[in-house]
Amino acid sequence: MQSTQIMLIDNYIIGLSPHVFWIILALSIVTLASVITIIVLAVRFSRSKKRISQNKKRAPKVKVIDSIRYSANEECIEEADGSANVTHNSGDITLIQGKLYTARRNGNLLPGKYTMLTVSEGQEQFGVRIGRYMRTYKHGDTIVLAEGETIVCHSHPIMLR
Repeated sequence: MQSTQIMLIDNYIIGLSPHVFWIILALSIVTLASVITIIVLAVRFSRSKKRISQNKKRAPKVKVIDSIRYSANEECIEEADGSANVTHNSGDITLIQGKLYTARRNGNLLPGKYTMLTVSEGQEQFGVRIGRYMRTYKHGDTIVLAEGETIVCHSHPIMLR
């Protein structure tokens, strides 16, 4: 009789049946895993948000694959007051005022994404015609040039990074 009572006490931990105990244990594990996942995602999101705000004034670096230009990260504005940084880096293309350039896979100006930088101090905006449309751009604006698309800077020289 005593051995039967001990087995019953072992089967009913804290007054719960084994079935209910395993359900509560499984729900606790799932809840713990969910909380850990939410914490990890919140930390990753906050880190990426900080990284984006730190790199807000950066132009993309360039990678060329199959004669198409892809961006990846280079500085375009460096000064604390927000003034333009016009340091020429390798891979930058300077467009002369009034000269027509065409994006070609085998040419100097490859199709792809570019960040437009002002070359003249004090000029934050400049007029550029891409294709048939003229528009005013600001230092650090990005454009995408397709194969065969033309670009002309009208107001003053600019640099594509």
